[in-house]
This record gives sequence, structure tokens and C-alpha cells, in this order.
Amino acid sequence: MTNSNDRLDHLFRRYINDEATAAELQELLDIIKETPGNELADSPARELWQQLQTDQQDYSVDWNVMYSSITAESKTPVLPLHTYQKKSSRSRKWLAVSGVAAMLLISAGIYFLYNKKETPDVAVQLKSKFGNDVAPGGDKAMLTLADGSAIVLDSANNGLVAKQGNSKIEKPGNGQLVYNTEKSTDIAAIQYNTLTTPRGGQYRIVLPDGTKVWLNAASYLKFPTAFTGDKRNVELKGEAYFEVAQNAEQPFEVAVNNMQVQVLGTSFNINCYDDESSIKTSLIEGKVKVVSENNASILAPGHEAIMNKNTNDIKVAAADVEDAIAWKNNVFSFQNADIPTIMRQIARWYDVEISYEGKVPTEKFVGEVSRNSNVSEVLKILELNKVHFKIDGKKITVLP
Repeated sequence: MTNSNDRLDHLFRRYINDEATAAELQELLDIIKETPGNELADSPARELWQQLQTDQQDYSVDWNVMYSSITAESKTPVLPLHTYQKKSSRSRKWLAVSGVAAMLLISAGIYFLYNKKETPDVAVQLKSKFGNDVAPGGDKAMLTLADGSAIVLDSANNGLVAKQGNSKIEKPGNGQLVYNTEKSTDIAAIQYNTLTTPRGGQYRIVLPDGTKVWLNAASYLKFPTAFTGDKRNVELKGEAYFEVAQNAEQPFEVAVNNMQVQVLGTSFNINCYDDESSIKTSLIEGKVKVVSENNASILAPGHEAIMNKNTNDIKVAAADVEDAIAWKNNVFSFQNADIPTIMRQIARWYDVEISYEGKVPTEKFVGEVSRNSNVSEVLKILELNKVHFKIDGKKITVLP
């Protein structure tokens, strides 16, 4: 049994570190199934869970329940936990949290959530359960030039897209647009363009000054073909991540509703969707000043400014910056998020309509999942915490 325990310890460590392959995960489950419950409780795996407490992750495990769950007929056994305090930045495992209760997924079937491909059997099961499926969004956007002409970028050929005065607009591929602009002092020659992403779309752009912008789904960015004067001004609706090119003599400013974000050179994220109750500016590095009608706040890295849309008041708090920019890294990330918050993100990325039948669920969720997943894969995980869904074409109904 010693060799078996050593192997269990090795596989369990790889699972916890998010390094296990599909074959290793299946082997882990097979070993657990073949190990009597009393021996499992004394296995090295139990010691490993206890070691996690030194990482500020306080878990308490009922090993008998774990054994019964994994050896049951269900294809999605779960491991009950009693507390969850901290999310690992490496984790791709979903944790569904209700109060202080949580459940850690430990199933071969769940492995497919973290990969782009499914086995045919899993795909058939999901289609049968939800009625139909919806693919994730992708690199889609429309560039509208100053003269009103529109270019659909996802169908435009790579290379030169357009010329405007001293500006060459190029599409190198990979969902990116680049402005190459010669310096000009002719303010009359400056024109304003807009980049718009639809629901289910995202795009990247390099502005004339070298500033890089990642635009999330259902978003809009207005900018000049060249930056002149004493400021670099752009306008945003929706959500975007900025890496601003440094120029102390020409500060960069983002106009958002009744608020301005003023920067010199820094990295930050702004979430200003119309259907959200607040505007969040999360600072990754550098320094920004957030100004509203009522007050102004200067942010330090790792903090965010939250402006209430009703009062225009700004509150500054510590931010989970990984969570704030997860979308830019193609990941859904939730930290004690409720169902309406999650479903708004799903609606934008999958371009679907959301409706609720009966009382809106109150469960909270913590965890991450790839935005490359089909919507059914995300919903399947949410359903493990007694939330249910129905898909009808492009409409998802949250059931009681």
C-alpha cells in the first residue's frame, strides 16, 4: 500500500497545483475508488490538505463523504468543504460558495471545463440537458472612420486597412489594429475614429501614441488619429484595459460618463458598462487620478476607485487586480459574485439574452474558467450549487 500512497500523494499534489493531465486525473480517481474509505482518511492526500492551511486556505474535509461521492454512480462527484478563505491565483477550479459553505470539484468530467475540446459523450450530454449550446465570443469589431465609413475588422484582410491624412491604419492579425501616424501640428487635420466591439466580441488597438488598449465585449472607444495639444483624450463606454505610453508633457485622459481618469504612463482597467451600478477603475501599476463631479481620488497600484452612478461619489478600496483584468487574459474570474453579476458577463460574451423564472438565486461563487468554453460548460458548473438553467436558442433562463 506504500507505493499506492506515494502515487496518490504525487497525483494529488499535481491536481492541487493545477498540473494534472487528463490521464493523471483519471488515475487519481481510480486509486481513490480502489482505496477503502478508512485507508483514504489516513492517506498522504489528507496531510496535503492540512498543509494548505499554511497557505491561508483553511479547509476542513469529511473524507468519508469524499470517498462515497467519488465512488458513487454520478459522473460529477464533489468534495464538501466547510470554509474557503483565499483563491489561488493559479487555480482554474470553480468553487461555489453559499455563506461559509463551499464545494471543490474533483471529477474527471470536470476536467473538460478547463480545455477547449470536449469528448463526444460529454457534448451529447450537455446538448441533451440544455437543449442547445452557444459558442464563446471572439475577435470581432467595427472601425468607424471620421467620414462615417465603417470597416468590419473580423472580415477585413490583414495589412493596410485605411489611410487618413498622416495616419496608416493596419491590421496585423490576431485581433489587433495598429495606427502608425506621422507627427502633425495641424489640428484641423486631426480626425476622430471609433472602435466598437459587439456582444460576443473583443479587440486590441495600438493608438497613434503607442498606447495599447484591450477592448472587452459590447464596448466603444473614440480616439483621434493623432494626439495634439497638451492632453491625449479618448472616450470609453463598456470596458477596456489600458497600457499608456509615457509622455509627461502630454497626460492621457479617459472620459467615462461623468468621470475622467487622468494618467501619465500606467496600466489600468476601467469597467463602465451601462447595466452596472458603478464605474470601477482598477490600477495595476503607475498612478492615476479619478475625477467626478463631486470629488477626486488618486489611486496607488493594487487599488480601485468605485464611482456610484447615482451620486457620483467615489470610494477607494483595495482591488483584486487579477480579477479585474482576468477578461483581458481570456478568463472569467469571480470573487463572491452573485448570479446576476455572472449572468451579465455571460450575456455580453456569448451574446445571449438572460431571463429569470421565479426568485433570483442568492448563491455566491468564487473561481475561474476559460472564456474559450462553450456556455453549457459554465452553466454545468454553476448547476452544482443548486442553480439551474435552460437554453433556448440565444436565450438562457435561470430556473428556481
